[in-house]
Amino acid sequence: MASKKVGSAVSAHVFQSGIKIAKPVVSRDNLEVKQRVLQTFTAWYIAIPRFLTTANFDATVPQARQILKEEFRKNKDVTDLRVIDTLLIQAQQQFDDLHNVYSQHYHIKQYFRKQDKRDFLQKFYDGDNK
Repeated sequence: MASKKVGSAVSAHVFQSGIKIAKPVVSRDNLEVKQRVLQTFTAWYIAIPRFLTTANFDATVPQARQILKEEFRKNKDVTDLRVIDTLLIQAQQQFDDLHNVYSQHYHIKQYFRKQDKRDFLQKFYDGDNK
């Protein structure tokens, strides 16, 4: 049998050194990923009033925008471009779900539950068993 040949010089170098070069998911550099994050945040920020009225949700626009800011700030320390791209893809999927009204009332409410400061008895009296 003939031995397998490595296709290119780069592949041969990677094979010999044992280091795998990861391809970017979408963004090529920090500037591009920063622009994509800002575009995604802006799209969400602008669309929040429409999402709240379409979903017939009883939260205010400032509350929803505060939660949006907190969700983006949760990942502020992520520096790997591939991870940031993956998070942006997830954000775009959630945006599309809300835009196309695929998300149910419960899916939206889960973000607001983090803000809920009521104690157990108050939730019980209100009939909220989650």
